Amino acid sequence: MVGGTHTPMEDMKKEPYEKAGLPGLEKNARDPEVQKGLVFVSNFAKNFHRSLSVVEGPTL
Repeated sequence: MVGGTHTPMEDMKKEPYEKAGLPGLEKNARDPEVQKGLVFVSNFAKNFHRSLSVVEGPTL
């Protein structure tokens, strides 16, 4: 996965950075590419605890 992040990171560096409040975030959330990323982050956050818990390890 790390090897595949080079191109998107390079593309991101070329785009101008603009501050965005909630309206800007809402506007960006309508973009299908952004939606894919938001779903990925959401699923990661929901399932992250599984990587921390083992049979005898800590639970959240």
